[in-house]
Amino acid sequence: MRAWEMIEAYKSDVQNYSIEQLQYISAKGVWSICQMYDHLIAVAHEYLDNVELCAKAEEEQSLGKTEFGKQLYQNGGFPPIKIKLPDEMNAPPNNQDSMEKLTTRLDHVMNRLQEWKIKVGAKNPNLKWGLRLTECAGMV
Repeated sequence: MRAWEMIEAYKSDVQNYSIEQLQYISAKGVWSICQMYDHLIAVAHEYLDNVELCAKAEEEQSLGKTEFGKQLYQNGGFPPIKIKLPDEMNAPPNNQDSMEKLTTRLDHVMNRLQEWKIKVGAKNPNLKWGLRLTECAGMV
Protein backbone atom coordinates (compact mmCIF):
# COMPACT_ATOMS: atom_id res chain seq x y z
CA MET A 1 0.00 0.00 0.00
CA ARG A 2 1.40 3.40 -0.96
CA ALA A 3 1.71 6.18 1.61
CA TRP A 4 -1.25 8.22 0.33
CA GLU A 5 -3.50 5.12 0.32
CA MET A 6 -2.50 4.46 3.91
CA ILE A 7 -3.20 8.06 4.90
CA GLU A 8 -6.63 7.91 3.24
CA ALA A 9 -7.36 4.70 5.17
CA TYR A 10 -6.33 6.37 8.45
CA LYS A 11 -8.50 9.39 7.62
CA SER A 12 -11.44 7.13 6.91
CA ASP A 13 -10.91 4.99 10.02
CA VAL A 14 -10.65 7.94 12.42
CA GLN A 15 -14.23 8.89 11.50
CA ASN A 16 -15.46 5.72 13.25
CA TYR A 17 -14.48 6.87 16.75
CA SER A 18 -16.11 9.18 19.24
CA ILE A 19 -13.84 11.64 21.06
CA GLU A 20 -14.07 9.41 24.13
CA GLN A 21 -12.92 6.38 22.14
CA LEU A 22 -10.10 8.36 20.49
CA GLN A 23 -8.72 9.53 23.81
CA TYR A 24 -9.36 6.38 25.88
CA ILE A 25 -6.24 4.95 27.56
CA SER A 26 -6.86 1.36 28.59
CA ALA A 27 -3.86 0.96 30.93
CA LYS A 28 -0.76 2.78 32.15
CA GLY A 29 1.86 2.82 29.40
CA VAL A 30 -0.67 2.06 26.65
CA TRP A 31 -1.40 4.75 24.08
CA SER A 32 -4.86 5.87 23.04
CA ILE A 33 -5.89 5.84 19.39
CA CYS A 34 -5.39 9.62 19.38
CA GLN A 35 -1.83 9.21 20.66
CA MET A 36 -1.09 6.59 18.00
CA TYR A 37 -2.31 9.00 15.31
CA ASP A 38 -0.29 11.84 16.83
CA HIS A 39 2.84 9.70 16.85
CA LEU A 40 2.40 8.58 13.23
CA ILE A 41 1.83 12.15 12.06
CA ALA A 42 4.81 13.52 14.03
CA VAL A 43 7.14 10.79 12.73
CA ALA A 44 5.92 11.29 9.14
CA HIS A 45 6.82 14.99 9.42
CA GLU A 46 10.18 14.08 10.93
CA TYR A 47 10.92 11.80 7.96
CA LEU A 48 9.78 14.47 5.51
CA ASP A 49 12.04 16.98 7.27
CA ASN A 50 14.90 14.54 6.59
CA VAL A 51 13.87 14.32 2.93
CA GLU A 52 14.11 18.11 2.81
CA LEU A 53 17.57 17.99 4.42
CA CYS A 54 18.67 15.37 1.86
CA ALA A 55 17.52 17.64 -0.95
CA LYS A 56 19.42 20.63 0.48
CA ALA A 57 22.68 18.73 0.89
CA GLU A 58 25.42 19.98 -1.40
CA GLU A 59 28.00 17.22 -1.48
CA GLU A 60 27.67 13.56 -2.26
CA GLN A 61 28.36 11.01 0.43
CA SER A 62 30.05 7.83 -0.74
CA LEU A 63 30.03 5.91 2.54
CA GLY A 64 26.80 4.01 1.86
CA LYS A 65 24.54 2.51 4.47
CA THR A 66 25.65 1.27 7.86
CA GLU A 67 25.19 -2.46 8.50
CA PHE A 68 22.13 -1.66 10.61
CA GLY A 69 20.80 0.56 7.82
CA LYS A 70 21.31 -2.20 5.24
CA GLN A 71 19.40 -4.62 7.46
CA LEU A 72 16.51 -2.18 7.95
CA TYR A 73 16.36 -1.43 4.23
CA GLN A 74 16.45 -5.13 3.33
CA ASN A 75 13.70 -5.92 5.85
CA GLY A 76 11.59 -2.96 4.73
CA GLY A 77 11.55 -1.33 8.17
CA PHE A 78 12.09 -1.85 11.85
CA PRO A 79 11.48 -5.33 13.30
CA PRO A 80 8.11 -5.90 15.01
CA ILE A 81 9.44 -5.42 18.51
CA LYS A 82 8.61 -2.88 21.18
CA ILE A 83 11.25 -0.15 21.30
CA LYS A 84 11.75 1.78 24.54
CA LEU A 85 13.28 5.21 24.20
CA PRO A 86 15.24 6.87 26.98
CA ASP A 87 12.93 8.66 29.44
CA GLU A 88 13.97 12.14 28.21
CA MET A 89 12.79 11.18 24.70
CA ASN A 90 9.75 9.24 25.82
CA ALA A 91 7.10 11.89 26.47
CA PRO A 92 3.66 10.50 25.65
CA PRO A 93 2.13 11.74 22.39
CA ASN A 94 -0.66 14.32 22.37
CA ASN A 95 -4.04 12.95 23.45
CA GLN A 96 -6.18 16.05 22.88
CA ASP A 97 -6.90 16.15 19.14
CA SER A 98 -10.39 15.71 17.74
CA MET A 99 -11.08 13.58 14.68
CA GLU A 100 -11.29 16.81 12.64
CA LYS A 101 -7.89 17.99 13.87
CA LEU A 102 -6.32 14.56 13.19
CA THR A 103 -7.83 14.56 9.68
CA THR A 104 -6.44 18.05 9.01
CA ARG A 105 -3.01 16.99 10.25
CA LEU A 106 -3.13 13.88 8.00
CA ASP A 107 -4.03 16.14 5.06
CA HIS A 108 -0.93 18.20 5.81
CA VAL A 109 1.24 15.05 5.73
CA MET A 110 -0.41 14.08 2.42
CA ASN A 111 0.29 17.51 0.93
CA ARG A 112 3.95 17.35 1.94
CA LEU A 113 4.27 13.83 0.50
CA GLN A 114 2.75 14.96 -2.79
CA GLU A 115 5.08 17.97 -2.97
CA TRP A 116 8.14 15.79 -2.40
CA LYS A 117 6.98 13.10 -4.81
CA ILE A 118 7.23 15.72 -7.54
CA LYS A 119 10.49 17.30 -6.32
CA VAL A 120 12.51 14.22 -5.38
CA GLY A 121 12.96 12.93 -8.95
CA ALA A 122 14.94 16.02 -9.90
CA LYS A 123 17.39 15.69 -7.00
CA ASN A 124 20.78 13.99 -6.97
CA PRO A 125 20.19 10.50 -5.49
CA ASN A 126 23.69 10.43 -3.96
CA LEU A 127 23.03 13.29 -1.57
CA LYS A 128 22.73 12.07 1.97
CA TRP A 129 21.50 13.32 5.31
CA GLY A 130 21.07 10.31 7.52
CA LEU A 131 19.11 8.72 4.67
CA ARG A 132 19.97 8.51 0.99
CA LEU A 133 17.62 10.57 -1.16
CA THR A 134 16.60 7.40 -3.06
CA GLU A 135 15.60 5.83 0.27
CA CYS A 136 13.62 8.95 1.07
CA ALA A 137 11.92 8.67 -2.33
CA GLY A 138 10.78 5.17 -1.42
CA MET A 139 8.67 6.70 1.34
CA VAL A 140 6.56 8.68 -1.15
